[in-house]
Amino acid sequence: MARITIYKKSAGATLASIGGYILAVVGIAGIFDGEVLIGIFCIACGIGLAIWASSIAEKKAFKLWIKDLEAKGVISQLPYSPQLCLEMYKANPNKQTLDFIAKYNPSAAAAISAAVNK
Repeated sequence: MARITIYKKSAGATLASIGGYILAVVGIAGIFDGEVLIGIFCIACGIGLAIWASSIAEKKAFKLWIKDLEAKGVISQLPYSPQLCLEMYKANPNKQTLDFIAKYNPSAAAAISAAVNK
């Protein structure tokens, strides 16, 4: 069963999640009321909002993580430490992290990317 997700670190993602749930419920009610096309459209928009909410939350969490690393002085060390770049990637292994590392240490990012894509 679908449920509203409350994202503690992102009010925007929470609002999108609530909106998506409401649209899906309205769509289901519309289908039962005989408005099938409008109902399907509302359900599709509700699902889209839920997916968008998840994306918003992930981006916000990444920004907060980077901000924390900056406060700890980790980001300033990235150009000088391929090992630190690898540890950072291992902590959050995704394309967004790899792209961020590439801004500070392109050779380490290329090595990580080559190792990951084997």
